[in-house]
Amino acid sequence: MKYGPFLLGLLLLLILPATACGTSPQLTNTPTPTNTPTPTSTPAPTDTPEPFVGGDCDPATNRVEMNTSIFAYVARSYTYPEACSKYCLWVPDGRQLKIGIKDFKVDLDLYVDVDLLDLHYGDDTCWESRSYGPRSELVYIPNPGGRYYIWVCTVEGSAMEFTLYNEFTP
Repeated sequence: MKYGPFLLGLLLLLILPATACGTSPQLTNTPTPTNTPTPTSTPAPTDTPEPFVGGDCDPATNRVEMNTSIFAYVARSYTYPEACSKYCLWVPDGRQLKIGIKDFKVDLDLYVDVDLLDLHYGDDTCWESRSYGPRSELVYIPNPGGRYYIWVCTVEGSAMEFTLYNEFTP
């Protein structure tokens, strides 16, 4: 029995660490190292085109911007050119330009030219739409580019509100 206390001590040394925390120790996996991302190069800047600005307009006209629709008004008058509202539009070179008027209740006509004097003196204009009555008016300009003067004239001398719009296709 001289080995009894020794065996008892050995047995206690083996049992106590396993039950000290209520669980037996577990082996853990070695963590996988994470990859450090390689630096990426900054993409080259894209060639963003400069916005189109256009040039000057005659001060007697109201400038309208490309691809817009505005609510406008023609004053009451029976004399030409006082019976007309005058606008200026600049567009870059492109495939097509549409200029039109709509939403009115009297007979209005639409005239468009690159030369303001042709409109002022009633010479032959480059583009015109003169439908009878309160119908929408529209002109198509192929291969546009540059400044266009737009006149909306009342035929009956009546004041009238209308919508002036333009659609540019590059």
